[in-house]
Amino acid sequence: MSRGTSSNARVEGRSSTIGLGLSAPSPRPSRPRARARADGGSKLTLSDAGEASLRRHRLTQDALTDDLVGLAAKMRLNAGAMEKSLLESRKGLASLERDLDANVASTRVANRRQKKLRVAFQSAGCWTWLLLFAVGLVFSWVFVYVRVTSDKIKRIR
Repeated sequence: MSRGTSSNARVEGRSSTIGLGLSAPSPRPSRPRARARADGGSKLTLSDAGEASLRRHRLTQDALTDDLVGLAAKMRLNAGAMEKSLLESRKGLASLERDLDANVASTRVANRRQKKLRVAFQSAGCWTWLLLFAVGLVFSWVFVYVRVTSDKIKRIR
């Protein structure tokens, strides 16, 4: 089916009223009709076939205009839905950004606290190593003392 025939079939199925509630003109007798030109030149004469062709083209143009109005309305609805979706996404991103900022702030506070603790314990680190050395030295002396005294106890028995 060609494009022109489907458009004509759709136009023929439409009501006989035109856009503003006016009825379509009734068929004319077969004599040519004179029409005034828009630019003020000499009058044009159209036959019944020409009038019918113009009427068909006007109806087709009205149908196309209605289709375009419908498409524009759908496009406006889609644009509204897209805008709403973008606003929701923007709100979600703003919330996520606030949460990330709070997380970064708490991480910075924890880092500062850990640095202070490290500095505080680093100064005491020398004493810690001396204390560990003393404990190791006492352990080794106790070990040697037990070995030496256990041999004497075995000899006495």
